[in-house]
Amino acid sequence: MNNSIINQSIVIMLIFLLSIPALHSQVVINEIGWMGTAASSADEWIELYNFSQLPVNLTGWHLQSDDESPSVSLAGTVNAGDYYLLERTDDNTILNIPADKIYTGALGNTGENLSLTDNTSTTIDQVSCSAGWFAGKNSDKTSMERIDPGTQGPGSDNWGNNNHAVINGRDADNQIIYATPGARNSIMDASLPVRITDFQAQPEPDCIRISWCCPYPDGVSNFNLFRSINNKDYTNIADIPADPNQKQYDYIDKEIDPDNTYHYKLQLIQDNGTGKYYGPVEILIKKKGKSSLRIFPTPFNPTTTLYITLAESDWSSTVNCTIFNCLGQKIRTYSDTINGPGHYTLTWNGRDSKGTELPSGIYVAKLFSAKGVLASSRILKLK
Repeated sequence: MNNSIINQSIVIMLIFLLSIPALHSQVVINEIGWMGTAASSADEWIELYNFSQLPVNLTGWHLQSDDESPSVSLAGTVNAGDYYLLERTDDNTILNIPADKIYTGALGNTGENLSLTDNTSTTIDQVSCSAGWFAGKNSDKTSMERIDPGTQGPGSDNWGNNNHAVINGRDADNQIIYATPGARNSIMDASLPVRITDFQAQPEPDCIRISWCCPYPDGVSNFNLFRSINNKDYTNIADIPADPNQKQYDYIDKEIDPDNTYHYKLQLIQDNGTGKYYGPVEILIKKKGKSSLRIFPTPFNPTTTLYITLAESDWSSTVNCTIFNCLGQKIRTYSDTINGPGHYTLTWNGRDSKGTELPSGIYVAKLFSAKGVLASSRILKLK
């Protein structure tokens, strides 16, 4: 085995800093009633929104502020295109809309930093309002609404006040509230569909693969990919034409050196010339070898590819790659094709070991050795 190949393996240290990463990142903090309601200033509430095309299980997820008040462990499922409502103390905060979660802990009127993390403690979304809430009014209890769920949460320009024309819900005294809990935000920009998902950087032998999904390609002209080492000075490294019939894209960056941290931003250009940025995503390249498992494309139909890097230190005769369903049941195992350290490419056709086609949903691929699980990655199958 050529050790130089292994020594060039890429170790991902930080991915999806402020980007719209994989499936989980399609659940966002969407609306905040930090001021309470006219019935009670203590009747605070927070709304999450799943703008993906599949349900997301929130078990093990967490929503909390920097001072841990509130600090909420989530549970249950939020359906595709649906909302998840958190009401403080009891279910009467929004009288006519059942809460998905009751929590305790007050939001400060002077602002809070809120973070949404998944069951691996990965930060999925943030709202950085420690210097003051981006929007919302205490005087008439107007909520703070997100404009575009496909744009990162920390930016103040992605938030505004409920417009008082589109409202939903009533407070504990059965009075209308200037908000839209459990419904589309009044200021959501319908002209801004979710354009980019799964923007990520992943390892390949002697290169970095940058990939993304464009679920709604109509009206998209091209993509500009930018790279930086210091996360300040970005250089345009690729201009990629958009294809109205294509949703999955990737780009191979071979101009890389070990022991550098690279940052990537993606700019989507529409036919009318307007642009929108996504990212950055960050990746650290090191000489030290490490096993990894990457899936592309995901979502997929009918096939997807598993890119495996097996480090020499992880090799054993029991190495295999196994795909599980959401219940933890084994679907398919690859073992014969992994016969030593190095790089492997496996194709999965969305079927189990008997050749039976599997339904749409979330699956997990895991790379095993005698040491246990070396790497894992989620897969989303669509029909």
